[in-house]
Amino acid sequence: MVDKIQDFEVNSPRWLSLEDFEGEIWKDIPDYEGWYQVSNMGRIKSVDRWIEYAPRKAGGESSFRFQCGTIIKASSYGQYLICHLKRNSTSKAVKFHRIVCGIFHPNTDNLPEVNHINEIKTDNRAENLEWCTRQYNANWGTARLRQSLNTRNQHDISRPVYQYSMEGQLLNKYPSIKEAARQTGAKEANIASVCNGGKSSSTAGFLWSFSSNVEDVQRIIKRKNIKKPRKGRTVHQYTMDGKLVASYISVGEASRKTGICKITIINVCNHVGYQKSAGGFKWSYT
Repeated sequence: MVDKIQDFEVNSPRWLSLEDFEGEIWKDIPDYEGWYQVSNMGRIKSVDRWIEYAPRKAGGESSFRFQCGTIIKASSYGQYLICHLKRNSTSKAVKFHRIVCGIFHPNTDNLPEVNHINEIKTDNRAENLEWCTRQYNANWGTARLRQSLNTRNQHDISRPVYQYSMEGQLLNKYPSIKEAARQTGAKEANIASVCNGGKSSSTAGFLWSFSSNVEDVQRIIKRKNIKKPRKGRTVHQYTMDGKLVASYISVGEASRKTGICKITIINVCNHVGYQKSAGGFKWSYT
């Protein structure tokens, strides 16, 4: 009894042995008196007891069997440890930290959560636990920092994403879709859809892929028949008697600077129908 529980891993042979650790104290678990006990070291055990079995035949006598106590093996539930307490053919899942804290630290203020002081969720020693509010628990220690890092880039599950121009030229690499969306302003869901081969071939004016191989992206462009953006054609503005007024690098720029409808300018340049002018001017491409 000179060793300490923090020196052993959960469910290790020493952890599961019935030998007490230094300073270990056992108490009955409410509603399971005579069945289970919990210790201030964060272990739960079944106690030695006689189990009665109903008679096999009508009018027969009940039988009894002695069952030795054992340390209950813990299971993982997210970051926490749980086990199942069984009694009279019923089973109940319980969390180690709530059982230990509830018995060794009476919750007189009826606080809703249990905080692990050293932030190790599997260390359920009574001295490492305290009742607290949700806000206190969320702000304790490095919780905010860990939450920020997990939200920013989850390195265990995040995949790098590559940003390409519409011509297939590699522009940038991001550690995750979240980071790509954060830095470019593109919607996270749209980037994910493009990367996963959704209907959309691009978003925010870029191609996106989990592949860093430019040839892979070129194959995507060819397979989806993605059209490269057309360069604007220079358009010229004339008076009705043929005097040059101005030249613009594209119909879009001409429309923005003159306020004349873009479609009307295009129709005049392409000699569509009987329309010979737009906004009181003649128009033509170079």
